[in-house]
Amino acid sequence: MLYLAGQFVWFLAAAFMIGLVMGWISHDGGRLRVGGAVAGWFAVLWGIGAALTWLQLLNGEPAIWVETALLFTGVYAGGCVVASLLRGTRATDDPPAA
Repeated sequence: MLYLAGQFVWFLAAAFMIGLVMGWISHDGGRLRVGGAVAGWFAVLWGIGAALTWLQLLNGEPAIWVETALLFTGVYAGGCVVASLLRGTRATDDPPAA
């Protein structure tokens, strides 16, 4: 995975930035909900993919595809969470309008 991160560093930075933008746009201003049904399914699928590659049940080209997908989706989701956290703290710091 470190090899993939080294090879795709600019694309990973772009995925993180897109995650930041989408997390900022999709935050509804309410209480931050990092966990939920969608996040749970994402975590389960991500964990299954990670287990397949970690236990070397996938080898060769399929393993590279799965590891690349895990890397990019993890970085994108991290950007979404960071932006939602930033927007959530920013929204609570603003004084209420009179």
